[in-house]
Amino acid sequence: MTVHAPAHPSGVVSPHVNHHYFAWFAAAAAIVLAIGALLVVPGVIPSSTTSMSAEQKSVIAYRASERLDWAGSEAYPAWMVDFRAAEREGR
Repeated sequence: MTVHAPAHPSGVVSPHVNHHYFAWFAAAAAIVLAIGALLVVPGVIPSSTTSMSAEQKSVIAYRASERLDWAGSEAYPAWMVDFRAAEREGR
């Protein structure tokens, strides 16, 4: 494979060979900095937080209690406790 680039008589490749890479790098850096500025500056992006109604809070609390009840009943069922106890005793 041959690289076709303008060469200086001393063998040094001229710096304008990489100008496309610098342009892409500069464009990517500008985009990243612009997005970072939007995320850092308060008030630019509108917040999507809304207050919940009493009904929504009630439903969330009810679902959380359901999950807690289920987790408590399923975490160590009686047969599992007996099985582990029998393993420890060597039965």
